[in-house]
Amino acid sequence: MNETTDGDRWVFGYGSLMWRPGFAFVDRRRALLHGRRRAFCIYSVHHRGTYERPGLVLGLAPGGATRGCAYRVAAADWPETYGLLREREQPTETYFEAEREVRLAEGGSVTAVVYLSDPKHPQWAGDLSLEAQARLIAGARGLSGPNVDYLRDLVLHLREVGVVDRSMEVLLGRVEALEAGRRGRISMADAGGIDPDHLAQLRTQALMNRPPEVLRLLIRLVPDLGSFGRYRPFQGCLPPGAVSELHRGARLLLNCLYGGISDEEFDALFAPGW
Repeated sequence: MNETTDGDRWVFGYGSLMWRPGFAFVDRRRALLHGRRRAFCIYSVHHRGTYERPGLVLGLAPGGATRGCAYRVAAADWPETYGLLREREQPTETYFEAEREVRLAEGGSVTAVVYLSDPKHPQWAGDLSLEAQARLIAGARGLSGPNVDYLRDLVLHLREVGVVDRSMEVLLGRVEALEAGRRGRISMADAGGIDPDHLAQLRTQALMNRPPEVLRLLIRLVPDLGSFGRYRPFQGCLPPGAVSELHRGARLLLNCLYGGISDEEFDALFAPGW
């Protein structure tokens, strides 16, 4: 039977929400979600990979079942919690929000909010085999470090909360074997390659997403950075060469964030509306 909660809401976590929920809750239960499985099915081109050598991060792919945690959130806390969840789980809309029935380990079921991988999003990597996932993860590295560290942390945390995901354990073993065999140097060819048009689509999508906090701060400080002809607000306020240095600094920052950026992409980032 579906448990009644008097206006309270439930949230299902399958990844970091299991050990780092980041919101107040009144109950936590082990739970099972049918119809989706834990998988590395989202391309990462910033935190765990690059455009030239994408990595993978976790999502819920269609099929199978996933053991996770269901959190009961008090009705009074739900508006704040919901806002935190949307900010955390949907920064680039790689995941979409849904409500699904989950079975509680102690018996019964509840309807819970869950964030599912969106197959229509450019970062969707597809229904990859474990071998394909391993070859993409092995050797990939991004701003947050090696891709294998992300996978290793996941497996260790799952064990800590009492969830043994056999597929993730096997995946970690295969990635570690690949990295040991190639000393961590796994090329894009070794990884199996990604269609160049898909890589271009990933790049465009990233540029059109909300810029990172540091970039938004830069835009606020220098709102007309994209054009030398619109610096009237700064005339008489900046020393000679300062505008040029700001422009050069912005390009360097964007090159670090996006792995290289064309003049057209640079201007698009600072177009009206950003």
